[in-house]
Amino acid sequence: MHNQLVLFKWALCFALPPAPINCGLHHTMAFPEFKRYRDTPFAIFDSGAPVDSLDYTTLILVHGIASNSGSFLRLLPLGTANNTRFVLLNRRDYRGSLPIPEDEVRALSIADASGDDAHAQSVVIDYMRRRGRELFDFLCTFASSERIPVVQRHAPPGRTSAVAKGGIVLVGWSSGGIWATNLLANISRYASEEVNLQKYIARFVLYDTPHRFLGYEPATPDDHYNPVYDPDIPPAQKVQAFRMYASAYYNHGTVPGVFEDRYALEEPRPSVLNFTPEETAYVQDGSPMQPGGSEITIVDLGNKYRVFEMLKNDMLYTNDQSGEGRQGDLEISDWNDLEVLVLWGERSVWQMPKAAWELEKELKEGRLGGKLMRKVEVVKVPGGNHFFHWDRPEEAVRMFLTMHDNDPETLEREKHRNLSGQHDKKSSPHDHAPGWNESLASASEAFVKADKSPRSAADMQNETVSHFKARTEEESTTSSAKDEVKGPLSGARGSNANEEVIAKKRTVIHERDFPNAIEIEIESDQWMTPSEADVKADRGEFPTSAKHD
Repeated sequence: MHNQLVLFKWALCFALPPAPINCGLHHTMAFPEFKRYRDTPFAIFDSGAPVDSLDYTTLILVHGIASNSGSFLRLLPLGTANNTRFVLLNRRDYRGSLPIPEDEVRALSIADASGDDAHAQSVVIDYMRRRGRELFDFLCTFASSERIPVVQRHAPPGRTSAVAKGGIVLVGWSSGGIWATNLLANISRYASEEVNLQKYIARFVLYDTPHRFLGYEPATPDDHYNPVYDPDIPPAQKVQAFRMYASAYYNHGTVPGVFEDRYALEEPRPSVLNFTPEETAYVQDGSPMQPGGSEITIVDLGNKYRVFEMLKNDMLYTNDQSGEGRQGDLEISDWNDLEVLVLWGERSVWQMPKAAWELEKELKEGRLGGKLMRKVEVVKVPGGNHFFHWDRPEEAVRMFLTMHDNDPETLEREKHRNLSGQHDKKSSPHDHAPGWNESLASASEAFVKADKSPRSAADMQNETVSHFKARTEEESTTSSAKDEVKGPLSGARGSNANEEVIAKKRTVIHERDFPNAIEIEIESDQWMTPSEADVKADRGEFPTSAKHD
């Protein structure tokens, strides 16, 4: 009954004008107008290049269901501070963009009714490939016409992978994630005589994409709750109900794979209640979700015929070792090195943490099984919901532009060594994080370790120090003994960011403020742990005889 009252209060609030909010745009001004870009089918709003910048990043944002890319309105004032050009892109059938031809949508329904599953699957695949081609052509046209900076990659000293500047970061939010996945899965099919798109793409970001758009089962209407499939909600009210439901905050607890599917937290309240009526009218765009609409049709059939699963597999695996569930007619792609960042909100509606949970399981199983997989980083947004970019826009921009600086293959190799005992005394002291390598882990990975532990960050730090003290010889007999925590654990989430963190005597610590986290970088010194020696030996940086036994 309490939860019903909460939902009733929300409904009343939604019917009343909420308090104005400051999104960096004066509400008496007209909202940015979406306009068709050249001869492409897409309407966009382009913030323009930051003044006097030659290495800015172009952040292209693709919206989800029932909302157009006006959902990213609050990011626009942040371009100069982040050296970023924002392009808000409306997909076809959304405001300003060309409609998808009716015969193409009708062909999907006809194929579905034919009773021939193989034929229906091929029709859905063809439909997705056409949409992918349209997005590919848009990226080529925009990159060449606007003369945006190409992506520049460089590896800072002591880092195992490159940092990117310039180029394009393509963000697919919610159901928009399937269009990013679709493009990457099919990108080797497409070509441009005028533009080498590889020079421009820095990374793809799947931002809070639901599990069903990655093909994870079960993905049926009775797979937990979704107001879109609630028979008690009239069709005309489903878009509003979905926006309330999708923008709420949820407590999913700590049991892996178990998610709260219906009852949201009373506070914070759903993000859409922080929209002014004008913002709601500007952003809400639900016609493609009406019965027979292009959006609801492809959502249903993409899952029914396992096309979304195929696209996810073709995006994820870089060879044929994934077995069944692929389109199966592509050679090894030149795009296999393109990195993918997967962001998911800790307080998002259940489909999003489920997607991250399933994907992390698949990544772990695939790598342990020796399958060749794309570089994918799965990152939790602490306390974030599905509208994280609206409620915390500054953080959202930084997270879209950030990729951790460690090579997953190196980290995976280190984990195998620890699990097999090859690191002897240097394995992780934390039983919830087997195979942890303190020196190679990034700050974001330290947050993952801290989040999975029921203990405080201070206790984990003390345990790590005690571990190294107990398992190393005296400093007079070995150069590997260290009376410090070397690595990002000292700044793990949960510690007081305002407290001084002593990582090592006579060591300079650099702190870069990041909301909800402090990234700690410790200046490198002459000491090297055996695990670091193993990595250097594997790279051929000194003879293998130096490896730890």
